Amino acid sequence: MKNNAILQIPSLNWSNKDNLLVYEKTPIFKLKECAAISGLDSCCDLRLIHQYIQRSSSILEIGAGAGRVLDYLINSNYQGEISAVECCQNYCQQLLKRFGQKISVYCQNLLRLSLPKQFDLILWMWSGIADFAPAEHLLALKNLLSTLTDHGILIFDTLDPTVTPAATKYNQGQEYYIDIKYGIIRTYSVTKQELDQYAKKLHFIEKKQLHYTATNGKERILHIVKKA
Repeated sequence: MKNNAILQIPSLNWSNKDNLLVYEKTPIFKLKECAAISGLDSCCDLRLIHQYIQRSSSILEIGAGAGRVLDYLINSNYQGEISAVECCQNYCQQLLKRFGQKISVYCQNLLRLSLPKQFDLILWMWSGIADFAPAEHLLALKNLLSTLTDHGILIFDTLDPTVTPAATKYNQGQEYYIDIKYGIIRTYSVTKQELDQYAKKLHFIEKKQLHYTATNGKERILHIVKKA
């Protein structure tokens, strides 16, 4: 078997904490390389939701990382309030150094999210939900919805469930293990049926799905939701 083949392995128990340990060791430049490999460095996803961005008076990004989304917001002359949540201390420090007073940065874990205000628009891009084990999805979404204004919009990105993530080393069912040199990132590809169950339990409505193709040729989906 070739070294770059996708291997089948038994499912392993994991959580988002395992991924955070890898991200803490991963430099910013590597995140930018991964964005390019994932076909999102062109911000094709953000251009699709530009109308939602311009309509909002406050935006919260979840998992700001190297600042890809923040760069887009600032460079597109967005005039509202910009905030970001990032769990990795190193990334938080670099975001503060780069953006200074232009944004507010909260160094918090999404599973323990506690912010002083609510937002008109929350962006959870680049398959952010995939970084969390399925047992963590409900809590993550619940925390985001509680941080949303009554008429606000949450937009989150997923890969099409039939698509294998870029740089996948091996997989088992909906679980994929991605080698980013500094460690293995564990991901989970959520299905429409699971999202429907989450919507029923957490009382949110999916207003629209935007299907698009990233520059690496892989199909992705933007989910646009609001509170029921």
